[in-house]
Amino acid sequence: MPIDPLFLLGLKRVPLHLTLVGLNREVQTTYPELGSNFKAAHVKILACFMAYFVNEVLMLRDAHGMKIATMFYGLADFLHTLDTSPRFLSAEQINRGQSAGWAYLLAFQWLAHDAMSTGKCLYKMKPKFHYMCHHVMDLESGWNPRFQHCFNDEDFMGKMHRMGSHCHRRSAPLRILQRWTLFIANRWEKRRRMGVLCV
Repeated sequence: MPIDPLFLLGLKRVPLHLTLVGLNREVQTTYPELGSNFKAAHVKILACFMAYFVNEVLMLRDAHGMKIATMFYGLADFLHTLDTSPRFLSAEQINRGQSAGWAYLLAFQWLAHDAMSTGKCLYKMKPKFHYMCHHVMDLESGWNPRFQHCFNDEDFMGKMHRMGSHCHRRSAPLRILQRWTLFIANRWEKRRRMGVLCV
């Protein structure tokens, strides 16, 4: 499948390096995995890059390589479809999302089975795959699961942490609330002056 160049537009550089230590792959007897310092936004970028890399650079053409390419392309296209779709999916978006999601899950399953039969610690199956399987099936309802995530909540917690990290621990609860109130008041005042917010 050809890679849509729009996948690569507007992507920021991942501020982390892929190393054997960071992938928990110092020895061949452990399953590789991304560390907790890789966030969901980083994984999206990596999925898009790997879809491009295995298709256009490595050009894997044997059966095993094609499964790897299908796995990465399926994940990247699934994420891309949901990210560029509205809250309610059209029939075409549902079909594309399900096709990409199943392609990813089935290719990963094939690769995991192949690795297990050859005694390699690769492609570990996790309970999250079952969860993703339900996401793919639930696309039939027309709801875009992208609008059910908690990225904004996690972002808010990060902002609260940054504000509280410069406060004394005894006064932190009050100071965080005061700083947040000032931040919101300044934002509303800017919007009022721009005519975006009518008070």
